[in-house]
Amino acid sequence: RDNGCIFLDSDDASRWVVWPPGAKYESTDQHDSNIRLSDGTKVESGDHVRITGELLTISDLPQGANQDSMWGAHSRFCFQGTDGEPEILRAESVIFK
Repeated sequence: RDNGCIFLDSDDASRWVVWPPGAKYESTDQHDSNIRLSDGTKVESGDHVRITGELLTISDLPQGANQDSMWGAHSRFCFQGTDGEPEILRAESVIFK
């Protein structure tokens, strides 16, 4: 997205992804970012991946209901202009197709 938040687009939805522990966000420029998984694998825009995880809402995140907390503030920034309670995918594993 133009705001630097990384979403996973599927046939039925677009969801913000909370990546597995050890994954790191890498910004290469304003509109081109990627995720480096803990094993060093890079996930880039356009990659086809299968993610196993859990669907959450903002209020399911640690202190997500508190808009001044880390997760509360970050998720609201990523979902600005979105109606309703959007779904978030908390990834446990990522496999390239």
